[in-house]
Amino acid sequence: MRTRKASQDERLKHLRWLLVFVVGKAGTGTNDDELNIAEARQHNDMLIGNITDNYINLILKVYMGLLWASKFDVKYTFKADDDVYVRIPRLLEYFVNAKFPRPFYGGLIYPRSEVHRKIGVKWTISYKYYSETYFPEFSRGPFYILSSDLFDKLFNYVYVRKPFHLEDVYVALAMHDSNISTTNIDSFQLSSEMASYVLEGNIQNCEMLSWIGFGHYMDPKAIKKLYLLLQSHVCKKLHWMLTIIVATRLDEVFNVRKLPLDEVF
Repeated sequence: MRTRKASQDERLKHLRWLLVFVVGKAGTGTNDDELNIAEARQHNDMLIGNITDNYINLILKVYMGLLWASKFDVKYTFKADDDVYVRIPRLLEYFVNAKFPRPFYGGLIYPRSEVHRKIGVKWTISYKYYSETYFPEFSRGPFYILSSDLFDKLFNYVYVRKPFHLEDVYVALAMHDSNISTTNIDSFQLSSEMASYVLEGNIQNCEMLSWIGFGHYMDPKAIKKLYLLLQSHVCKKLHWMLTIIVATRLDEVFNVRKLPLDEVF
């Protein structure tokens, strides 16, 4: 494993992280599959599953990424969507300050909510998958964290309940039924207006400078501006830890130099 220079902070000297993009197949009509394969060969930072890349199969992509991560000595995985911006150094500081809690399942908590049953709604779930009226609270899908000691509980949960397309809810049910509580991380922020908020220059708000994750519906233009604005307002010291960052797409989202997989493990 190639060593990267970390902060002078003794707590962080030996910590490392890795970013991996988890994708499926685009199918006919585009050349996305060829482009993904070319990028994977160049950077060695992609997991490409033999599944159609759509919302229904998101749970399969999450399982694919976690199963791959389980083959290595990782401490945590951080799952992020392609329309969010994550300040990785601040994320690593969170773990250090929290003293690396285990087991750990956390993110931005969505409160106990009524299950959608109306046909045609994206978040509708059939009674055959979940028969109760309410979902328990769960860490919302744009970004959440799992410690590696919870992988087996999640993998084995497929024998308890058949997986369904609401992957954040399904992961939450696996944790809930395993008596694992959800930790809320206040510095993860979600808003459908986040992109316009960034593009209007409101990022200088001091509260936002303390945030770790920004989402969602962030397009590349908003993400690039956010990155540049944050670089001009915050310390550039980088802190590293051994973490797999599991994303779903778009290299522009993080705009960081990545270690090839074969140089890390």
